[in-house]
Amino acid sequence: MTQPGPEPSGRTERLLDRVLGYMSTPWRAIVIVLVLVIGSVFWATWSERDRLFEMFRPRLSVLATMDLIKAPAELADLMKETSIDLAAIWSVDLHANGAFFEVGRLGEAKWTMQPRRVPFISDTSNASTFVQLFAGHVVCSAIDDQTQPAMRRLSMQAIYAEGMRRVCIVSIPPTVDTLLGVLIIAWREPVSPENEAASIGAAVAMARRMVKWS
Repeated sequence: MTQPGPEPSGRTERLLDRVLGYMSTPWRAIVIVLVLVIGSVFWATWSERDRLFEMFRPRLSVLATMDLIKAPAELADLMKETSIDLAAIWSVDLHANGAFFEVGRLGEAKWTMQPRRVPFISDTSNASTFVQLFAGHVVCSAIDDQTQPAMRRLSMQAIYAEGMRRVCIVSIPPTVDTLLGVLIIAWREPVSPENEAASIGAAVAMARRMVKWS
């Protein structure tokens, strides 16, 4: 006659004994295996989330390019559809810390600025602005005081010189962690919140169309 085994001692042994008892039928065994596999995959993904993000982020950047050929027509349509007084596009090279002026419009006329290349991040840059841009948010502010840090940037100085007093910056594309350029829209005078929101919506839609994914 088989003698009963010793009573499990300790929490781990008792838990194992319960699991083995639960696996008395095939379908219960399958459930346990699936739970263990899914749990292991989830834990591995979570623990390696930073490395996985770094692996995939360069690939996203390579697959996205800014379509500058249609930029002039897109800007012209944007000016017709909204109350924006000035709109311009800069491409961004994060590795070289450069922002390159590409094309702009002031009302119905073309607009340009010199120099065409300026530092994207400088010692006067507002860190929160870049955090918001990388998060896909639109950043807006008044530029009516040349003593503001933002006014020390050459691009803002050029826009201010055209009589603009309200500016918004839209990332291209307007998504998280991929920044190919920026679309700057500006007004001579602040407009109503509803009017500004409508213009920003049109600008964000244009920023999406400016990107080619392959």
